Amino acid sequence: MVTRASTGNKKNSSQGTAAKIRKKIPRIEVKRAESFRSDNPEGKRKLLNLWRSITHTPLFNYQMLWFLIIALAVIGLMMQFSASVILELSAGTNPYWGVARPLLIMAVGFAAMIFISRLPAGFFEKFALTVIFPLAIAGQLAVFTSLGRGQGGNRNWVYIPGINQVLQPSEFLKVAFILLLVTVFSSGRCRIDSLGDLFKWVGLPFIVIVATVMAGHDMGTLLIFVSILLCVLLIAGISLRWLGIGIGLLSVAAVGAVLSSSSRRNRVLSFLHPSQANPTGSGLQPLRAKWGLGTGGLTGVGPGASRQKWNYLPEAHTDFIYAILGEEFGLFGTLLVLVIFGLLAWVLSRLIINATHQTTRLCAAGTLGWLVVQALMNIMVVIGFLPVIGVPLPLISSGGSTALATLIQMGVLLSYLRAEPGVAAAVAHRPKYLRTSRAVRLEKRDGK
Repeated sequence: MVTRASTGNKKNSSQGTAAKIRKKIPRIEVKRAESFRSDNPEGKRKLLNLWRSITHTPLFNYQMLWFLIIALAVIGLMMQFSASVILELSAGTNPYWGVARPLLIMAVGFAAMIFISRLPAGFFEKFALTVIFPLAIAGQLAVFTSLGRGQGGNRNWVYIPGINQVLQPSEFLKVAFILLLVTVFSSGRCRIDSLGDLFKWVGLPFIVIVATVMAGHDMGTLLIFVSILLCVLLIAGISLRWLGIGIGLLSVAAVGAVLSSSSRRNRVLSFLHPSQANPTGSGLQPLRAKWGLGTGGLTGVGPGASRQKWNYLPEAHTDFIYAILGEEFGLFGTLLVLVIFGLLAWVLSRLIINATHQTTRLCAAGTLGWLVVQALMNIMVVIGFLPVIGVPLPLISSGGSTALATLIQMGVLLSYLRAEPGVAAAVAHRPKYLRTSRAVRLEKRDGK
């Protein structure tokens, strides 16, 4: 016979056991939840350290620039093959010249880039003011001689006798202008806080550039010179108040230039009121470019299968080649080009922030203001975010002068980059992180 006391003791003991179990269960559940929600900080730290070990090496920016240049050149050759062949057929010339000409230009451009990148950085500063810039101005003035040629209302080309080709001197003037700015600021000739120095060393050369370029009615090219100047002045440390005043004055001048030209007014009005634009006049290029991008969809109609390049879209091989790219390779192709230019902007920004020498920072700033800004302007025109300006897409649009000048500028930047601490030695010797595991094991075994 079980007494009430013993029954109560059993209940109390069972309740105590249950309470102990209940206390243990939440602890186990909380522990599992915490382990489930863990962000694995140790793994993240390893990935971050790996990223830093790769990007902080002296050779990273140098190799990234090479990779991006080659990527843009390959895409450019593909698109030029596609669009330039149609241009040669329309002109009644040998269509294979549309393939051979871009290849020849790229080969010469890369050879020039490699040669210039091997020159000492101080070489450019010795000759920038006395030789390079005066020669570039002389070339720009040559467009107003009997050798000058015009197209589409712009007179900005020089005929070269003997090879039956034309050259655009304003493209090489961009390189000379960047070298002038780098030289006057890095050498101390031009003090950034002195209006007199700025007018003497920067203002007067820029006025000469404005006069010679606008005399040929090429406002699109002049906008790139303005972008180069603003980027370099900003990195050189100009007062934001002076910079704002300068931008205001340039904006007023730009409005005046637009109002003074009927073709520029029509382009701006077509951009502001696209539904009222003349589909066979000023509204033709934006309309056809959108049709090409819309036809391409996500993946495109295929390489070489563009319809707009068959003389439906004017300047399809130069200023509007991005529309042909979108038609043939779709949204994925256009985004790939955007990513490449975004990476180029990132590398140039890294150089501006982290470079040891002032010359490297200023040269990277000028390159950013030229290539990246020009690419954005071209793309925004094609997709309808800007009125038609008339600037090519660097290294992708057809045009020998543009490609040669771009590659020369990249050679100058690579030369300055090689002068950065550790870069020249890293270029001369294979970096450690690129060695094979077998080579590393052999070095350890031999005690090296």
